[in-house]
Amino acid sequence: MKTSICDPALGIDTEGHIELDNKPGYANYEPTPYSMLERLFTLFPFTIDSCFTDFGCGLGRAVFSAAYFGCPKVYGIEVNPEIYGRLTKNQESFTKTTNNGSEIHILNCDARQAVITPDMNTFFFFNPFYLKHFIPVLNRIEESFRQNRRNMRMFLYLPHDAYGSYLSSFSIFSFAGKVYLENDARKDGVYTDIYTLDALDVLDTF
Repeated sequence: MKTSICDPALGIDTEGHIELDNKPGYANYEPTPYSMLERLFTLFPFTIDSCFTDFGCGLGRAVFSAAYFGCPKVYGIEVNPEIYGRLTKNQESFTKTTNNGSEIHILNCDARQAVITPDMNTFFFFNPFYLKHFIPVLNRIEESFRQNRRNMRMFLYLPHDAYGSYLSSFSIFSFAGKVYLENDARKDGVYTDIYTLDALDVLDTF
């Protein structure tokens, strides 16, 4: 799939794979393909109320791409201090290169301790960390929903099967389908699972 965005166009450096000295359960750095990000943000365009959050955002490719595609507020959450230093440089360069007016927040913290603000409504995970680390994040998202009802969408890029099983059994999010690159619906195709939470569809007793 030919894309209209790339690192030079955004003024950032996110290419390559980086081996990290992370705690068990946290992945090494690998960026989401631009082709997948452009497909997602074209199929699910941002609105004036959109707020995009990437948990484990790495060097920020998904975060800055979301801003480039018109998301008015974006958050990037990254726990690794080495990656975070490069991430902040990408933020400065992106702002200068694109003159983008999006509100960009870059946080150096563990995703499990991240505050889910009332405006956050679009969440992105790339091959999420261990399920035991994902569950507390999901719980915080759902608790935020209970405190402030709003429609939500969650993107899980290349998730392990265990995530789907857990979400279908224990989450108030609903599976909405898969997005493949170039409509590639093969079993081994590159895909993103989409989950949604509609404020009008969830009962008060959950």
